[in-house]
Amino acid sequence: MADKLLIRMFDVGLGDCIYCRIPKAHDSGRDFHILIDCGTLSSADYLTEAVKNLNPLLPLIAGKRHVDLLVVTHEHKDHMTGFGMKLWDGLSFGAIWMSAAMDLAHPEAKRAQKLHSFAARAMARAVRLKLALGPQLTDLAAALALNTNAMTMLRDTLPKANKIKATYVHSRSSKKDLDLPLTGHQLEAPRQPGHEAHHRHQVRRRGERVDEVLGRAVAVDPGPVGMRGCFRSPSGLQLVFDPPNAYCAVP
Repeated sequence: MADKLLIRMFDVGLGDCIYCRIPKAHDSGRDFHILIDCGTLSSADYLTEAVKNLNPLLPLIAGKRHVDLLVVTHEHKDHMTGFGMKLWDGLSFGAIWMSAAMDLAHPEAKRAQKLHSFAARAMARAVRLKLALGPQLTDLAAALALNTNAMTMLRDTLPKANKIKATYVHSRSSKKDLDLPLTGHQLEAPRQPGHEAHHRHQVRRRGERVDEVLGRAVAVDPGPVGMRGCFRSPSGLQLVFDPPNAYCAVP
């Protein structure tokens, strides 16, 4: 298995925590390690166990387990709440990517943040008042919950500790913006959105095969505040991420 692409989805209940290993892809000749999201709407114990199981998969560099690329797809509890927990002291990071919607300085993100904050405050108030919310609204309230500690960790603490700058990825990101220590692989810059662009949650239809997703991929760029990319090796292996719903690898 050491020479195969590995994608492991840790059991975190209702949430995401995905590990990817690309064999011999790092400039140094070692494997390239990616972590995508770490969050849950279920018990936080799931996240503690997930990071515990992640550690042995990572290389030990300068006394810490190392993640070459951390990707955080969006600011919902089921995708990033783990970064508000004390789980990361023993890990180091080479790069941190977040969607432009998480960039407080991005002009379009400011509008999204304003709407997000309004919805989150409304839901939080409903929960405090113990209003009778249906199951769907209860789940929505949890998903919209703002995790201040997690965002502080992602925007400030981890970048400073690793002497890096967090990158907010969008459709106008250049190859220089997305430069990574990869060899024998190409990171394709996100495509400019077209008039036929669809919402990212429509990327993968129920029961649809991976090759059908890739066949439609050009038409589903979510726009300037979305994030999309593709690792492609000389052998034709592709690792495509189109968060939050489409993670796929094909030979």
